[in-house]
Formats: sequence, C-alpha cells, structure tokens
Amino acid sequence: TNSHAMPSADRGEWALQYVPSIHGKRPYCAGRKLITAPELVTLLKQEAKDELQKQVDLVMCSAMWQRRASLDGKVYTDLPKGTDLVGYCFVLDLDVLDTYTATDGSTWTRAGTKESIKNAATRLEDCPIGNLLEQCPPFAAVVEAARVIRDVVQPKLPEGEHVHVWFTGGKGLRVVWWDQEGYYRFKKDEARLSVRVRDCLLKSYLGHKAFDKVMSLCDVDKNIYDGGKGVKTDLHQHYETKLYPFEIRSFDPPEPKDFRAATGSRDANLCTTITTAWTRILTRIPAFADIKELASLPEGVGRTKRLRTPRVENPQPEAKRLRSRNSDSDSSQNAADQNSLTQRAPLNPETGNTGLNLRSLLRALVSVSPTHFQGHEDWIRVYF
Repeated sequence: TNSHAMPSADRGEWALQYVPSIHGKRPYCAGRKLITAPELVTLLKQEAKDELQKQVDLVMCSAMWQRRASLDGKVYTDLPKGTDLVGYCFVLDLDVLDTYTATDGSTWTRAGTKESIKNAATRLEDCPIGNLLEQCPPFAAVVEAARVIRDVVQPKLPEGEHVHVWFTGGKGLRVVWWDQEGYYRFKKDEARLSVRVRDCLLKSYLGHKAFDKVMSLCDVDKNIYDGGKGVKTDLHQHYETKLYPFEIRSFDPPEPKDFRAATGSRDANLCTTITTAWTRILTRIPAFADIKELASLPEGVGRTKRLRTPRVENPQPEAKRLRSRNSDSDSSQNAADQNSLTQRAPLNPETGNTGLNLRSLLRALVSVSPTHFQGHEDWIRVYF
C-alpha cells in the first residue's frame, strides 16, 4: 500500500511523501508513502542516532500540502488536479557537468569523474581533500560553485542560520539552508514547474550574475523540484560508491584544500547537521497565505532547444587551416577569419537574410577554433 498510518491530528498538519528503505532491496525502489512532516522528522532523527535504523531513502519536499478530510490517505499522484501545494527550493543538488574541459585541455565525462572521485576519495583519510580537487577538476568546479552560493546567501540569512555544504558520497554536493523565501505555492500539474523553481525563484534569490556563474561550473539539478520527486537523506553510505558523505565546513584558507575528510566512516556531526536542517524545513512552513506563489517564466526563458552540432563532411582546406592556428594569432589573422566566415554567410542588409540556412552557418562556425571568436561577439550576435 502507498498509504501511511496517519493520525487524526488537526487539519493544520502538513503532509508529504517519502520513499522508505527496504532491507535487502535496491534503494529508491519502494513505493511512495504518505507521512506528516513531524513524523518524517522523527524517522530522520532515529536514523541519525543509529545507522542500522535506515528507514528513509528519499525526502520529497517538492510537494507538501495541508491535511484535510478530502485529501486524507492520498499520495501526490492521487491528488486532484489544481490542489494547492507548497514546495521548498533551498535544498540544492549540485552535480558535475555532463562534460567538463579542464584548464589543461583534458575532457571529463560525468561517469569518468565519478570513478575518479571514488578512487581518490578512498585515500582521503591519508591525504588532504586538496588532492581530490586537483585530481578531479570537475569536482573542484562544483566546490567552487558551492562557495559562490555560500558567499551570496550567508549574508541574507537570519541570525543563527547557516549555509551547509556536504559531499553526498557520489559525485556532487548538497547545499542546504533555511529561509522563509525558499517556500513557494503552486497547484498540482502546473506546467514547467521544476524550470520555474530553478530559473525563476533560485535565480532571483541568488542574483543573475551569481546564478549564471554557478550554472557555468556545475549542473543544478532541477528535476528534484518536480512534484513527487525528492532527494537522498545522505545519512548513510552512497549505495554505488560506498563512500560516506562528509561536510565542507569552510571555504576559507586553509580549508578546504588542507581539510582531511573521512569517507570510510560515518560523520556523526554531519548527521546532526542534516537532521537539524530537515527539522527546520519541515517544521517551519509558514501559513499558506504567507507563502509566495511561484512566478511564471519570463517569455523565452527555459524554452531554448539545444541544437546538435552538425557533422562536418570533407572539411575544406580553409577549415583545417583555421583549426590549426594557435591561440596567439595576431589581429590581422583574426580579421581574416571573420572575413572568411562572412563570405560563407553573407548578410543581405535589405532583407536581413544570411543567404545560408542555419545548418550551413553552424558548419562554418564549428570549423573555427573558439579562440578566434574573441573580439567578434557583436558580429556573432548579429547572426543569432
């Protein structure tokens, strides 16, 4: 059954879903269950005290609702369309980018980064975390993204509240803080929910400059904000890497570079930090009327489709010549590149047409080293 034994408490209680742990089975495969916010806090505190008391795989703060007779016993999927719901934004899942190009020119895939972190992290008890950051540039970028968030958010928080950052045991970081601004109202089955949470609410809170910087360094997973989805508790070993989470308590020298983290044993202090954070989030939900409605996406935001890079067949000698140039080419060479491409895609000032279709233009652009676009941003903007 998907229902949880709900007490006949007052109708002001908040309900949500969670995915329970089932001994001997793969994590996250159990059916969703209904629970009140105080009950879930109790389960998490029990887990924090005793590692053998694992009862929660996922916490789903993406959709919470106030109990009332018409909704009793219903999980998220059973709720009527248009049901008033509340979510919480400031539980961030920062992951490494799908592909990352390091300063030395090496390219890292997400799977390769995960394996590298696992291999390096198993030696962390004998070496500082700085070694991990040096050996895994994509992970170092995620840590830098967390620092950017911490620097922006901490001054905004009420006295006594802090930004908490910890390694999840996989390949990324969890960044969590409590602020009333993190709660938002929405209705079940609203369109583009997760994009609006990340690209409207979070972006507005962090500021456009900081948000764009973070997005350039890592992937801020938006899927955890979809109704009925959630995040791991991080109170136990990661089920794939078998590494334990550890907290990054400071980004200031000498940490985190010289911070020595133990990924082979459970961090009791981190467990306390995690349960304290969830207690705040689940028990300090404002009155529904005091929670802001989730904003709509500005026109055009989140709607751009990513274009596939066209395959270039039989590249012209000119394209080969452009690719072979080094990055310190003089301005005359750069001008030649611009003229060359302009000849490929002439602009008709009367009609505004390029004279070539988009595929042809992209074929021309991808044949040029990125270093040769420097100084031509205005020219490129004309075409796009």
